[in-house]
Amino acid sequence: MRSYALKTGQLGTWFAVLFGVGGLVGTYAGGEWASRFAPRREDLQLKLMAGALCLFGVLSSLIYTSANLYVAFALTGLSAAGGAFVNGPLFAIVQSLVPARLRATAIALIYLFANLLGMGLGPLAAGSLSDGLRSWAGTESLRYALLMLCPGYAWAAWHLWRASRTVLADLEVQK
Repeated sequence: MRSYALKTGQLGTWFAVLFGVGGLVGTYAGGEWASRFAPRREDLQLKLMAGALCLFGVLSSLIYTSANLYVAFALTGLSAAGGAFVNGPLFAIVQSLVPARLRATAIALIYLFANLLGMGLGPLAAGSLSDGLRSWAGTESLRYALLMLCPGYAWAAWHLWRASRTVLADLEVQK
């Protein structure tokens, strides 16, 4: 809204379409890829999810540095798909690793931490960084604050990559 002089309704409509379609396509593509090309290869699935998150981080960085509204929207749709790509395989792996009686609890914990950190701490961090950068970046401070948070995707990808090293052994224990 600050960078491209959009109104709330315009941005909401664009985001509904971009995140709705991108999320649907990404979730379907991730699940389809995992079940078709890497069944019972959870290590490969985790590595691909790590790569998808790295790509998601790069796309997010490009969104925040784009001077063109439509380029930013196209990248937003792609990054929404990239972010949703991990949903199917990740939840399937969690369901495979956790005993049946604890599966609902495991998913609830994932959502708890995703919401506490992602929707709780994320906006707070972005806002605080934006406020701190305002004297330097002016009205573009939010753009730079969000850009500074993009390495978080690489951090999450690193954890997925590390998990890929032990997931097959962990699954054997569950059998």
